[in-house]
Order: sequence, then C-alpha cells, then structure tokens
Amino acid sequence: MKSIKLFSIIVIMIFANGILKAQTEIPPELLEIFMPASGSTIDTNTTDGMAQVSPYCPRLSPWYTDSSFFMINPNSIEKIVGVNFFIFQKNDGSANFQEDDTEHIKIFQDIEIALNNRFKNLRQLCGLVNTDTKIRFVCTPIFVRNSDLWKGKERHLWAQAFEATPGSPNGINVLFFMHEDAYVKNVIENDSIKHWEKEWNTLPPSTTFFNVPYLYINAPNLFVKYHWMKNWATVQYGLPWNPAIYGWFIDGTVKGLAHELGHCFNIRNNIVPQNYCDSANIMNPVGSSSHDYLSDWEISIIHRAFAVTTARKYVHDQTTLDAPLVITDSKFIDFDVRLYRDIVIESGAQLTITCKVLMPSSGRIIIHPGGKLIVDGGILTNACSDKLWQGIYISGNADMPQTAQYQGVTVLSLLTMKIFLPPTTLLLERTLPCGEFWACK
Repeated sequence: MKSIKLFSIIVIMIFANGILKAQTEIPPELLEIFMPASGSTIDTNTTDGMAQVSPYCPRLSPWYTDSSFFMINPNSIEKIVGVNFFIFQKNDGSANFQEDDTEHIKIFQDIEIALNNRFKNLRQLCGLVNTDTKIRFVCTPIFVRNSDLWKGKERHLWAQAFEATPGSPNGINVLFFMHEDAYVKNVIENDSIKHWEKEWNTLPPSTTFFNVPYLYINAPNLFVKYHWMKNWATVQYGLPWNPAIYGWFIDGTVKGLAHELGHCFNIRNNIVPQNYCDSANIMNPVGSSSHDYLSDWEISIIHRAFAVTTARKYVHDQTTLDAPLVITDSKFIDFDVRLYRDIVIESGAQLTITCKVLMPSSGRIIIHPGGKLIVDGGILTNACSDKLWQGIYISGNADMPQTAQYQGVTVLSLLTMKIFLPPTTLLLERTLPCGEFWACK
C-alpha cells in the first residue's frame, strides 16, 4: 500500500462500485449522532434556498432564481462529485480506522456504494419525477497521522491547505476526527453506555467567494460508534455483527452523510414535516426517518448549487453533455454560472453575457445565421483549469453577404476569454477591445 507524505502520512485509495443494503430497520437510538438538533447545523441559507447576493454581478436575470433553468430530467447526464474522507489517526497511526485493516477499508467502500445507491434510487413519493438525482460520488479515503488533528484541532485549516495543494484529490472534505473522552470511555474502557453521540454539521456553500471557502462536513466519533456497535449493539439486540449490525452501521452512516451533503448543496433542514414525504426526506433531521426521498424542487436546488455556488468546483469535468441551452428570443446572463451544456443561439435570438460563464471542456457556443451573442465585460472560460473548452462556433454561408441576415454575429466588448476559436487554433487569453466578429462556416 503506497504512502504519500503531505503534512503527515497519507494513504489514498479509490474503490469500485457495488451494492450493499441494510438487513433490518435500524433502531432509532443508534441514529442520534447523525441528525443534528434544530439550529445546530451551520446554515446561512435564506428561506428560499438562495444565499446572499454577490456584489460582483447584479443577478437580475430571471434564470438565476428559476429552478427550471437548473432542473434535470430522467435523461440528464450524471454529475460526478468528489468526496474526501479524512481519517485522522494519532501520531503512531492508532485510535481510528486503519488503512491496512480489511474490514475498515470495506467500510469506506460500502459507504461509497450505499451513498451512490441512495442518490440514484430515491423512493417515488408525492409525484416525484426524478427518482435518480443524477449525482454520483467518487470517495477517496485519506489516512492522516497527527494527534492534534485526531482531536479535531485546526482540522479545517489543514484540510483547506490540503485542498489547495497541487495534485491533491478534489473533493468535499469529510473530517473523521475524535472527541477524546468518547474514545477513552467506549474504546479504551469499553463502556457499554454510548458516549459517541456528537452532532455532525456542515459548512454551507457560498455564491460569492468561489475561490476562497471550501466545503467540509464535521463527522466526529465514527470509529467510536463502530467499536461500540460491534462490541455492545450485538449484545443488546441479540443479533450478529455481520450482516445485521454491520448493515445498520453502514446505513446509519450513509443517512447522516447524505443529510450533511444536502446542506453542502444548499438544502435546508426539513424541520417540521407536514406529510409522509417530508418524514421520509433526506433532510429530515430526525434520525429515525428513512431518509430516502427528495422532492424535485430540492433536486433542482442541488443542481443549482453545482452551477452558482462553491459546490461546483467539486464536480468533475463532463465530456458528455446535457441537452443544449437553446436561445430563441432575447436573454441575458448577469450571474456567475457553471454550465454543463452547449449554448445554441437561434436565428432572430440574442444572448447577452455580462458576468462569468464557465463552460465544460467539450462545450461550445453555436450561433446560427441571424443569431447574436453579445459579451459585454463578461468572462467566457473553462470550468476545469487543466482543460480548454471548444469555443464559439459562428454559423453562416460564405457565398452570401457578410450581414446578420445570413451570418451569425458575435459582439465582444471588453471580453476576457481563454478559448480555442474554431476553425482556427487561435488561443485568446486576454481582454479584447470592443469589436464585432463576422465569420462563416
């Protein structure tokens, strides 16, 4: 097993897919750690799921708050989201899950499998259309030997520095640290009374400072709970560790993790359930909930987060794209957004961009004859720093007059671009003066 030295000893492993299901219903008292009480989750969202307004762009476009603009459908392309599991050990490598323990490694493998299964197979309640959220997680367990981090000291600063290190895996940071008193009582002294019940919580995403904050989930005492369930839950419930209690442990962990990821994607707690669907909701803070349902509106909030909040930087580049954004009349984009599809501007239509638009590496903007793209002080660039997007394709007829009637038009005013401009291989990485481009293809 390969070790990489980065601030401390780290082992990185990525797992394959599979299926794991809990054997029987989990007793509610074994779920309390994962669902924080009302008000305990760090949550700065407003009531409609929108965060504070950025001073950089006006955000007056109706698209900014239109859930249908971000909404998926059953034919949408999956988004791959990175998640880093930081397992903090003591300096000697003890006191948490072990990278060379077969069962411990299988736990993180099964968590990834069950997490993906939950977001892929929601329960179809209350007219839900999208039982598949189209979100898939790639989880990377990272074992770190540092006694201060094991206690949770400065864990956020360390994880943020790790994320900023070139070559480190890109992912939402889940921090598995320890409360020392719980570890001593339940692991060292093997007390039969639960001492591991500490709340998990989350830093919600920002729609303002895209390059500064990062997303993390505080997940204390998971190893303590694992030890207690393996040694005492088997006795108290008279069931074998594997598959029954082990299945409870995995399912309970995934319920909590899915809930906190929901906060990372800008969904609020469903504090006062109004019906059965609310009770089954992943965002229900009550631990005994089934946590296998999200409404279509909540799913649209998640995909909005992948477009306009810091959550977007954890989504892998897409080479296969969703159906294009087709412009048929006059529209404008005045908000900072990451797109996962082409833009097509039809004849007689106009799109004006005055803010930043991030394009996928396989994406392009297509302008048909009579269509017009205006970029006035906006930025067109690639979503992933190591890949360029495909640029602006201006459609037209070389045998006809070079007018808007027969050619696509692009008007660039103080545009910042980093693109290839087909059919040439011209790379533009500078701010351009005002001008109008006419081209044929």
